[in-house]
Amino acid sequence: MTTDAPAAERLERGWSWIIRSFDEQRRLWVTQLEMVSAAEHVPELREQLVPGMTAARHGMAELFAGLDPAVDPERARRVGSLYQALLTGVLVQHLVDPETAPSGHDLVEALRAVATDLS
Repeated sequence: MTTDAPAAERLERGWSWIIRSFDEQRRLWVTQLEMVSAAEHVPELREQLVPGMTAARHGMAELFAGLDPAVDPERARRVGSLYQALLTGVLVQHLVDPETAPSGHDLVEALRAVATDLS
């Protein structure tokens, strides 16, 4: 994905790619959800998941917002956390009801609407 594309285009492409992976790598995504559920009862598993979640947060901040966690770690954490929350929610929707789950385009349009409301 080119980083010089407009932000909305990067978001739509990125989310479309992630959403496709829900089908292409379904077992991986289901296993991820199962591990998160199991972490509630297995503290050692929770400890192992934390670094991966931190890396995912940073990766999403870089991918979608062009943020370098080394330059602005707090902003990258916040923005990455928002994208990680979206990822989890979209994943669950897609696994349960893929026919009505949002597309990459839907997510961009929804973010635009929310951003406008916040202005």
